[in-house]
Amino acid sequence: NEPGNSKLAQQFLPTIIELCTTALYPAIRENFALDIRENYYKLVHNLLINNWRYFFKGNVLTTLNGDTETTANEHSFIQLMESVAWSFSQSDIEQFRTNLSSCNELQLKCGLYTKSIFHQHMSQALLSLLLTVLLVRSHELCRDDIISTLFYILTNDKTNNFVYFIQNYLEQSNIKLVLNDKYKHALLENYSRNETDLPSFSENLNNFTHDYRHHTTTSSL
Repeated sequence: NEPGNSKLAQQFLPTIIELCTTALYPAIRENFALDIRENYYKLVHNLLINNWRYFFKGNVLTTLNGDTETTANEHSFIQLMESVAWSFSQSDIEQFRTNLSSCNELQLKCGLYTKSIFHQHMSQALLSLLLTVLLVRSHELCRDDIISTLFYILTNDKTNNFVYFIQNYLEQSNIKLVLNDKYKHALLENYSRNETDLPSFSENLNNFTHDYRHHTTTSSL
């Protein structure tokens, strides 16, 4: 039986989650090269996808009808997701790719990016992190996957869009250190459209990253 379908597994689920968040994840943060890292993220993915109703009490019809969904065990959910998001700041490209795929599978099967708890506690930080990864070219082999993830997150949030996100991103203090106001305004003016299909979004974002890198290089001269 899958863990989510077993009463015995449900009984031990809080203990397993606590082990992940209070022991395993802190150990991995201290040493990302630990042998347990890969198995830890497999466990987190299985905990989430097989026990989704432990965190969200609604059903498919609730989501489709736009009804309010009851969230349970929010703190545990946030902690598990934060451990996944943190891995995107690390250099291991295979773990990066695996965890990005895990997030997108959670969206496809469970609607992760549509959840209010995701919008309130995770979305902005994750979007900023993934865009930064694109801009610094640290994970170029995952470029297409990163862009599609950004697209899916933004198009599943009624309170956010590409233009609004870019405006907020460029207002960050660390960005202001490398990009002067002249070039910031040029970027905002040139990228003021919200593309609604993935190919157009990808082209737009690729152009943005190219121009951003050009402007930051020019600003430093």
